[in-house]
Amino acid sequence: MVMRFAALSIILLLSLNLFSQKLLRYEGSFPNNRHEKATANYSYYIDGKSGQKVKHGSFRYLVKIKGNQNRLYRNITGEFKNGWKVGLWNYSVSAKDYNLKNDGWFYTVNIVMEGNYENGLPVGEWAYTSVVKRRKGKTVQGKKQWEPYEELQDMNIVLHYDKGLLVNSLVISDRLGISVSAMMDDKGFLTENFAIKTKEREIKLRYQEGFALSLGDGADAEQTKADIAYYKAHRSDIRAAGIQVDTLSLFQNKDCVISKVLNLSIYNDDDFNYSHIGGDRLILFRGSRKSMEVDYKGLYYRNLSPFISKEEEGIIQSVYSYRKQIKQKLDACKRAMKASGNDVRLQKIYYQLEGLNTRMESYVCQLKVYRKQLSPTTLAVVSQSCRSDINLAKAADRRTILNAIYSNAKKIRDISRTLKCD
Repeated sequence: MVMRFAALSIILLLSLNLFSQKLLRYEGSFPNNRHEKATANYSYYIDGKSGQKVKHGSFRYLVKIKGNQNRLYRNITGEFKNGWKVGLWNYSVSAKDYNLKNDGWFYTVNIVMEGNYENGLPVGEWAYTSVVKRRKGKTVQGKKQWEPYEELQDMNIVLHYDKGLLVNSLVISDRLGISVSAMMDDKGFLTENFAIKTKEREIKLRYQEGFALSLGDGADAEQTKADIAYYKAHRSDIRAAGIQVDTLSLFQNKDCVISKVLNLSIYNDDDFNYSHIGGDRLILFRGSRKSMEVDYKGLYYRNLSPFISKEEEGIIQSVYSYRKQIKQKLDACKRAMKASGNDVRLQKIYYQLEGLNTRMESYVCQLKVYRKQLSPTTLAVVSQSCRSDINLAKAADRRTILNAIYSNAKKIRDISRTLKCD
């Protein structure tokens, strides 16, 4: 009897839930930020808690404006599930000599985009094509006279998503402007060849496990290879090896050309009315004006830098203290020497201290390199200009280098203490 009552209760709860989410259908006008006359046809239910409409089922958005010599069509179709876009969505914009921007130009546009969603997140391959041109025209004696077209864009974009994360290949090709080619692994990290070309510049890199490698054979390329080799040799305990690995994204750069292109194409709110249709988890609206932002994920890269522990910092500060002590003693000895009328004994001590100070400065120079450069190989190469008597070339790890600098600096400090200038 108890089991029957429990089963009946579950059935009743499910029935009530289904009743509260009874599907309704809307067909009528639909808003957009361009104030174009638009219609939409979609199914929805009323959320029992918020009382808000939740799109669920097929959706179609349509703008259809036609004049004597111009026209504009926008068509968006897809499916919603509990308020989020799912499955295949198709977008298209077609215009013929239409004054899209109220700027005196008449635009002819053909834009087609298709992409898939899973619970509001883009998945799989997305493809976007856009051909845009414009011209000016004037009416003379009741007839339109047109100037030649000016081509603005002939763009193709193909990219791939894994639940909102950009993966695999990303290709942007505009016959009249930018071109981008990038490869990413299944975690969104850049790999293999990367190329970007604009009218102002061209960049070519090769990525390995998210690390950027120069395509050249210069000193920078060799140092980068040495740093990556050091990281791979010590990846099981990078902190002990003095390695800091930061994960960054090209999208974090405010001047990122790729995000600017995607904002004006795939995520163009004027073309695809994201702000009113909704259902995209990557799209955010911030501020009182509800400005649209896209939460781009992917195009990740790794950046290697030295990690200085508190213990190491203490050792470094000790060396700086030793240098200060020697410098103070050198200055005091110089004053004593002058006061004595250049006493020969004091002169000898002064020159000894001066030599010790020079050696100490070379160690401090190596410490400055230690803070900036990562691998022992790179440290040895870059610190050659310090003219130190410590050979770093054979060091296996960073801590060995730091200990050698500290040990030599302490010896110099101890020697200076035996020299008396009074």
